[in-house]
Amino acid sequence: MKLLPPKKGLVLLSSCLLYLSVQSTLKAETQPVHIQNRDIQPTLSDAERFQDHKAEQIPVNKLKNLPHQAISISLKSLQENKGLLEVALTDAAKRMDAKSLQVLLPIFSVKIDKQNKNDILLYIWAKAIILADQRDFKPSLDYFAVLRKQVPGFNILFLQEQYILLGNKNYYQVKKNIEALSTSDKDNPNIKELLEIIDNKQKLNSYFSFFINQDKNINGVPKDVVAVGGFSSEKRVSSFGLNYSAGLSKYFILAPQLSALLSTNLYGVEYFSAKKYSNATARFETGLEYENGWGGVGLKPFVEQTFYREIYDNTAIPTDSYHRYLLTKGVQLNTWFSPTTRIKNNFSLEYARQNYQYRQYLNGYYYELKDNLYYFFDNFYLRGGVKYLNQHSIYAVNEYIRREINAGIGVNLPYQLFFKTDLSFADKRYKGKYVLIDQNRKDKIYGLYSSLSKKDFKIFGLYPTLNLQYIKNKSNVVFNSYDKFSVFFSLERSF
Repeated sequence: MKLLPPKKGLVLLSSCLLYLSVQSTLKAETQPVHIQNRDIQPTLSDAERFQDHKAEQIPVNKLKNLPHQAISISLKSLQENKGLLEVALTDAAKRMDAKSLQVLLPIFSVKIDKQNKNDILLYIWAKAIILADQRDFKPSLDYFAVLRKQVPGFNILFLQEQYILLGNKNYYQVKKNIEALSTSDKDNPNIKELLEIIDNKQKLNSYFSFFINQDKNINGVPKDVVAVGGFSSEKRVSSFGLNYSAGLSKYFILAPQLSALLSTNLYGVEYFSAKKYSNATARFETGLEYENGWGGVGLKPFVEQTFYREIYDNTAIPTDSYHRYLLTKGVQLNTWFSPTTRIKNNFSLEYARQNYQYRQYLNGYYYELKDNLYYFFDNFYLRGGVKYLNQHSIYAVNEYIRREINAGIGVNLPYQLFFKTDLSFADKRYKGKYVLIDQNRKDKIYGLYSSLSKKDFKIFGLYPTLNLQYIKNKSNVVFNSYDKFSVFFSLERSF
């Protein structure tokens, strides 16, 4: 196959690609060619086509179209001129432009010469990229194995194969393939970028965040009810606090699509008010994760140590003040599934046993299920989720089942602003009877959470976020009904 001179080829190629971009719904009324013989040898011109672009910068780990300029050209010219069609198909394959290939390939399949090895290789190349764009990674990589057998060495096919392996989360194989390259080939900018992606997967990640919280609690106790536990009729409680969190995590690539994880997190809160309250939790977890281009699964045992302190001033019941130490041991199962780039589902199941150093009658266990479904648009996403928590305890009054549904939206706004808001409703039912009313406690909890951040704005290297939260708890135990409004300003940094 003879290529057109560079200038003429570029003009004609650019022209046809612009036309094709507005003809994305065109479908040729032909069936694709089925390749039977994979033991084929490339001609010199075919090998040159691949080798000639070994140092090009092409998109890494992103199967997307590159921008191009063009003038219009009639589709009839493509249908009548096989040479022009081959040039267009070749260029689209180089750029991993699956959208254009989906229009070009049916036209090319009508004109393909099954005895021409160049035609067959070009067909396989285009088909492999289309399959990768559809996240059908295994047959795509099988096609690339055929191409690499015919055109070995360091070339554009090698690079594209590595990008598709990364899309299928096979960091291990990409690393092995790069290690086999010569020293000079490893200096290629694309290879350095591939290695950077692998290093980012394995590097030690850390983060910390803290925020100042101003709450307004409005207790819903009727005026004729006697004050209990420090709460008087319609008492308004304003609290000021500091929340904090920090963590370290690291992945270790063990085998194709298999990684190990080590992670530790510290988080807590300190409130200053009539009710002084603080807690601090340290969590350590480790485990294994298997993932591919469609999703993954992870199993992580964990250990948590929590300290609680709650002190009431001028309380009617002094025993309400307490200190507690809680040791939690459990395991978490995570799965995630993404059939397309726009849809993602996360599911987790956590089971743990709880042991208190004091007040051991509170000991128990719980299991919690969470599921979230995301749909991503170009500039915003929609989310829907459910939660289920079943808490067991030796002390029956502390046992409960909590069911929640929630939904949210996140939007990219002008000036690099990002806004998200979430709504939730939960039904919480205790298993033991509440002594004061001789009934099982039942709570209905409504929540609204919103935040606004600016992606390119930092304060002393920290990214700020403005947060608003409103919670309304309606309980058949009047002392537990309340409205809570919070405004807090958070600062966060990841490394």
